[in-house]
Amino acid sequence: MIPERTIRITYYNINNPFYSSFYLAGFADWAKKHACDFVIAKQLPAELRRSLSSANSVNLLFAICPFKMECADKAFYFCIDALDRSQMNGGFHLPLLEMVRYYFKVNYNFGDITADERLRRHAQVIRPVLPCCPIRGSDSARIVRVLSLPGAAPLQNLGESLKRAKYLSSMLTLAQLRRTRGLQKCHDIFFVSSFYQGEQHAAVNEFRYRIMKEIKRHRDVKAVIGFSSQKRLEGKFAPLQVKWMPLRHYLTTLARSRVGIYVRGLHNCISFKFGQLFSLGLPIVGQSICNNRDQIMNHPFFDEQFALDEAEDIADRAVELLHQPDKRHTLGLSNAHLFDSSFAPAVVVGDLIKLLMME
Repeated sequence: MIPERTIRITYYNINNPFYSSFYLAGFADWAKKHACDFVIAKQLPAELRRSLSSANSVNLLFAICPFKMECADKAFYFCIDALDRSQMNGGFHLPLLEMVRYYFKVNYNFGDITADERLRRHAQVIRPVLPCCPIRGSDSARIVRVLSLPGAAPLQNLGESLKRAKYLSSMLTLAQLRRTRGLQKCHDIFFVSSFYQGEQHAAVNEFRYRIMKEIKRHRDVKAVIGFSSQKRLEGKFAPLQVKWMPLRHYLTTLARSRVGIYVRGLHNCISFKFGQLFSLGLPIVGQSICNNRDQIMNHPFFDEQFALDEAEDIADRAVELLHQPDKRHTLGLSNAHLFDSSFAPAVVVGDLIKLLMME
């Protein structure tokens, strides 16, 4: 039980809402039910500005959410890091790590932390946090209005602010996501992935291509598969290019499928698909989880839903599950319940605040 003391939590508006919206929704919803003021600040305190403005790390801020906790006679900074990488280089904002009380990491990997002396020194500061996906909070109108104003340097200007507001407006609220669970199923499998350019994305694109190719072999399966891209795809990827879908349309189409496929993101990260599939209450056939395993894998049916690492095996198991309606029903109900009870924004944030209040 969290003591009913007045808490003030300030979020500093610097990052991409695809990474922050989940946690902002959680803090806003949690604050309504507790003695907590949740504030979105548009200006950075001098000490935080100095830390965030480090030339070597400013490119990482798009996926890092900085906060300040104030309660009674104590005040300290903490952050939530949703960067893809679990290693030091490209995966941690070191100046911020050196100043915060807690550094919550979505792609937490204890092995990578202990293998690097710079991270090992801060091992007690780095803590795992459950993964996010883009969600609008119930108080989204106020949040969108605040985030659409020019705010905290070093990243924000009016153009970036308006872009963030547009991103937030494209998201579904938690209530809307839950309502999609009741939509009539009209696809067997929906597996549409963004195609990212660049050599570092080649392996991820190839793995997803192999899944799509294997699914297409099953001509009796009603599947919507393909790559979405702002650029015209070439070579073997060209026949699989599909029209870009706004996030709302993507999620409602995904909700109408009978089986959800999960694959890891770049650098083996936990992708947004994880939270999206659970929020929609879909049965999952997925790739194994590499990061944050101790916090994630201790749940019903996870050993079978996140067990495969060959693209063809994932596709074949998804097709097999189509012929097991009772199993799909069991997995879907379990996943929906798990999201509501353990993975929803306010629940995740509540667990963070319990730790913060122990200070």
